[in-house]
Amino acid sequence: MKNFIKLLLTGVFSITAVSAAFLSSGCNITKITGKEDPYKGAPVYTLEEFNALEAIPEGTKTLVVDIEDITATEGSYFVIGNKNMADFHTSKKTADVTEEEQPYVIGTNGDMSYMNTNKKGFTLVIKDGSYTAPKYTDPNQVNNNKTALCFYVPDATDIIIDNVTFTGSVAFSCQWQQIHAAGYNPESVFPHTVKSLTLRKCIFSDGGIFQNGGFAKSLTIDECYFNGFDNGNNSNPIWFINGGSQDLGWYKGSACNLTIKNNTFKATRPIKVAEQSAENVIINIEYNTFEMSRLSTDTDDTKKADAIIFSSTKGSLAGVSVKNNTVSGDVLALIAFASETCVNMAKNASFKIIGNTLSSAKLSVLWKTDTAFIPDFAVLY
Repeated sequence: MKNFIKLLLTGVFSITAVSAAFLSSGCNITKITGKEDPYKGAPVYTLEEFNALEAIPEGTKTLVVDIEDITATEGSYFVIGNKNMADFHTSKKTADVTEEEQPYVIGTNGDMSYMNTNKKGFTLVIKDGSYTAPKYTDPNQVNNNKTALCFYVPDATDIIIDNVTFTGSVAFSCQWQQIHAAGYNPESVFPHTVKSLTLRKCIFSDGGIFQNGGFAKSLTIDECYFNGFDNGNNSNPIWFINGGSQDLGWYKGSACNLTIKNNTFKATRPIKVAEQSAENVIINIEYNTFEMSRLSTDTDDTKKADAIIFSSTKGSLAGVSVKNNTVSGDVLALIAFASETCVNMAKNASFKIIGNTLSSAKLSVLWKTDTAFIPDFAVLY
């Protein structure tokens, strides 16, 4: 099944479905059965049924959406949800904000206050099926070609993507901004951001996560299998850019709390977990297995077969833990740093390296060298 959603700058913000059938589809809810299913009893919607909802049904705690098999098309974001069910920002004079409205204020600039609708959250489960995207060489190409999987749901939503097979360069956009056709408006500055996204027991077959911005407040990648990704030189199974918070003075955005645990990576390049804006990001990389090998074009001088890399960042990380990981194969080091000064840590933040199994690998090096390097702020256990 393929559904392609266009984002149109009409009025405040609108999402228009390609087909009339999408808008008029009924909602025939079924129930999950099976003793082993953790979502047993939760209502199940097709994608068309879910996207046609005007609001999340009252009292919903968990809801499952069956996406079946999706192929992304360049130029058309694939959207789950819609603006009607999502939260919305409004503004009014600060002097006119009532006591009842105060909990909804998210920022004040001059004599104006900006509020969110603060709709009740729920757990949205995307279960089974597949998502195929084009293969790109860096995350910016995913953004430029608009092939991310996008979510328009209440900000307090917890999203779980369970047992889905991904191919190609995938991104999960968990933020959206209210764009005004008339031009700049302060409400569009701060994005709506989903509470959490969990990828659980997913398979990345000749694919990886290439994401620049749009992160949920919390991102967990748990028990996933990355079965190699060959797109040439930049075959990183994970490449994250701009996960940090923004500070406008009168509004402080949230940073991503990143956890990568219990995964298996068959890879020729490291996972990139921090690059460019990294203010207040927390990173936990624990209990993963990295089975490294060389690209066919690599030589002894390439020196890129590290498991994890910290790239050049702006801002200070709020905490890092690299714990109980195992590396094997044709691997140079567990950790690489782009330079001796590529990472800064916030005051009282820790960078812990604990109990990792290295085999023949070095613990930490400078990127594209075999020169051992461990930053002064790192603590070894």
